[in-house]
Amino acid sequence: AQDGTPQTYTVTVNRAAPVSNDANLLALDVYAGTAVTPPALALTPSSSQAMTSYTTVEAANTVLQVTLVATRADPSATMTIGGVASTGQTTVGIGAPNTTTPILIVVTPPSGPADAKTYTVNVPKAP
Repeated sequence: AQDGTPQTYTVTVNRAAPVSNDANLLALDVYAGTAVTPPALALTPSSSQAMTSYTTVEAANTVLQVTLVATRADPSATMTIGGVASTGQTTVGIGAPNTTTPILIVVTPPSGPADAKTYTVNVPKAP
């Protein structure tokens, strides 16, 4: 105070919660066509947080698109599937018979692009 009397002040500091850097997928399934109609195309290796590259069983040569269903470990993370922003389910066109189409899934956690993780799903198509 101006008259020299001591004053006590209280300062409260609130820390922001730590920002997640989790770019893992909890689950990944691929379906032939534009609908989520079981069974899913089997993935090799099986879906796992440790893996970033997968190959499906061969899709029939009549299949024009596949639908990917990906579940992020951190729901606050953003994701693109085949270059398109996605909340978890996206249909992507695949190539001609007797080719393999790589589809990229990029998960970017709240901590930013430096911690992003890219997954590749290779979809071979029968001759």
